[in-house]
Amino acid sequence: PLGLDTEREVVIPSDAAGIKLVTLASHWGEGNRVTWRGEDKMTLVLEMLRSAIDWGGLDWLVIDSPPSQGEEMMAVLEDLPHLWGALIVTQPSQFSIADCERLVDLYRDAGVPLVGVVANMDGCQCPQCGYYFHPLGTPHVDIEKWCKDLELPFILRIPQVEKLERY
Repeated sequence: PLGLDTEREVVIPSDAAGIKLVTLASHWGEGNRVTWRGEDKMTLVLEMLRSAIDWGGLDWLVIDSPPSQGEEMMAVLEDLPHLWGALIVTQPSQFSIADCERLVDLYRDAGVPLVGVVANMDGCQCPQCGYYFHPLGTPHVDIEKWCKDLELPFILRIPQVEKLERY
């Protein structure tokens, strides 16, 4: 659970095996829905980056954001002008790829290096026979070809795994 240092007025992130984590779900509780207007969301994101959270010493800061060109993503890019790089995580669907193409354009326009692409939930492998299949149908997009077309490094596929889906 998150902690709160009332003296310094900062949030203390949850820590699991040395990985610090803050999510809105940890603040409001699982299953609760919060609707944000653009300005409110942007303000919260910037507070989290600037001072509202005591991250301590970090080797990496991972920001899991939806693939958008919204005001909050633009604010993050302006607030963190020296990003080491961006990793694009997508699913093998046309809808996800279309969003990611806009994100790739945004990062390139901002001069953020693109580390590469990870294909998430990209099929399943039968544990008994090793047969690889797509439970949601054949992927609409060949992600490796998409990466070549956009001159992006393809890093890996993460298959759908029941044990991972529970987290």
